[in-house]
Amino acid sequence: MFSEEDPKKIIARLAYLRPSTEIRKVMQYNNIHYWILAEIVAHLTHGSFADFAQTHILDLIGMSASTFNHVLARERGHCAEAFVRADINSTLCQGVAKEHDRLDRSCYGHPFQTPWYTKGDGAFVAGPVGLATSAKDMVKLCFGEQVSAWLTARSNGSKSF
Repeated sequence: MFSEEDPKKIIARLAYLRPSTEIRKVMQYNNIHYWILAEIVAHLTHGSFADFAQTHILDLIGMSASTFNHVLARERGHCAEAFVRADINSTLCQGVAKEHDRLDRSCYGHPFQTPWYTKGDGAFVAGPVGLATSAKDMVKLCFGEQVSAWLTARSNGSKSF
């Protein structure tokens, strides 16, 4: 679950962020730059990044199943549910695996469903992780409407298009 801290506060603290290694010595991933870009768009448009992207990108290219509003995504049923395994004793199970060809079922832990990662509308994470979308809409974004229409026709059993 993400903390709903104001992105402006996160960005302001970047000046105090100390590097953990020399630049270009070790690969380290972060996506704070997406928060910065979202804030730039919000500042320049006097609105939210989510609203701007919805109007000027998603709606424009017909990505009708996509949204940055997580409340709307949940209402539409467009939230994938994640499952993870808990209570795995990896120390015990590594020893069991070395002694036997297969693991005891208790080594797998138990599966449980994780909650959706935001409780509200998700506006605070719109830049870095906010887009709720579908595979069909991603095809529209990456390849255009023509390819999306062809894939839809093919998946519906059409032999021609």
